[in-house]
Amino acid sequence: MISNGCDIDDEIYIDEILTNEDIPSLVKYFNNPILHANLLTIPYPYTTKDGEDFIQKIKSNSLNLTRIFSIRLKTNNELIGGCGFHRSIKNERRTEKTYIKGK
Repeated sequence: MISNGCDIDDEIYIDEILTNEDIPSLVKYFNNPILHANLLTIPYPYTTKDGEDFIQKIKSNSLNLTRIFSIRLKTNNELIGGCGFHRSIKNERRTEKTYIKGK
């Protein structure tokens, strides 16, 4: 059932796959004013176009500086969160991390 993933418990798993099918979940969970207040790069309200742009940005990561992990429900593969690491271009020793979990 899970390819390239890692079980966390009986209900959730992590994988490295993010597709256009995840856009409704991105819109659902990123449309949160608290999330917007704490993350500088998340627009509010978060639209389908924002989700499409985000997926395209991840896919076109030509320098391979960003690594995204998706947190999903096992029952229906719904994207419920994620974790990302972004290495700085200016300083290879510097990495920013971000994690988001749906409410």
